[in-house]
Amino acid sequence: IDIKTIAFLLKWALGGYKFTNEGGIGNLNLHEIWGSEENILPSFCARLGKDLFEHVFHGCCINSLQIQVEGEFVLATADIVAAKDSRADIQEITELLLPEEYPLAFHEVTAKLGGTAASNDKSADIKSMTLNITNNISADDGRGIGSRHPYRLPADEREVTVSKNLWYEDIAQLQTYWGDDDGPDAGGSDETELHIMMDAGEDGNLTISLPRFIYTQVQQQPSGRDELVQATAGRAMLTDIMLEDGTTEIETDIYARVENGEDEI
Repeated sequence: IDIKTIAFLLKWALGGYKFTNEGGIGNLNLHEIWGSEENILPSFCARLGKDLFEHVFHGCCINSLQIQVEGEFVLATADIVAAKDSRADIQEITELLLPEEYPLAFHEVTAKLGGTAASNDKSADIKSMTLNITNNISADDGRGIGSRHPYRLPADEREVTVSKNLWYEDIAQLQTYWGDDDGPDAGGSDETELHIMMDAGEDGNLTISLPRFIYTQVQQQPSGRDELVQATAGRAMLTDIMLEDGTTEIETDIYARVENGEDEI
């Protein structure tokens, strides 16, 4: 992924969107994107050149979006549901809209756990990380009489989850999962917050925030002589967030702030 196209994917996957011209650093524009409460997400048209023809998919919605950081580049995998397809003449290469920005690499990603302060930077502890946004879209739910294609692609409950593999240096993550220093607390796990930052230099930056994050799994599984890696998993929960304008308050489980040179999506 690059700092320009990731904004499109996030908007399609989450739905909530606000644009501020030159709202970022310098002359960069600001895109604020969050998980919408609407069950009808923004749709788009996808075109895939297949040598002999262009395969066009209409009414596309992102069913799930996975962003993975594990060596080399940051990868995004989108599972897309389309309403119907058609054919068109294949495009010339010169007519394609290709991003000029460099792909984001793993070393341009940092993460903070527990807050935004510098002391909460856990990048050195994280070996790999995967963010999953799942919308549970059902094409069958959008069917109606008079058409063999769905009229809409409604989303069900959104799930935002994160899995991480960490160096095993202490039991701080396990204690957060327990909700106590010495074992599971009757009141449940402690809540924390997770912020994932990607820095593309002069091309812009991205911050994905999960303000209410709770662990659902913390494991330290020994296996022979292999390194003992701490595998964790958790999910985001709803909370109130104030947008950059200082007056608009939203309720969401995930908030993304993208600064780049792209105009309003």
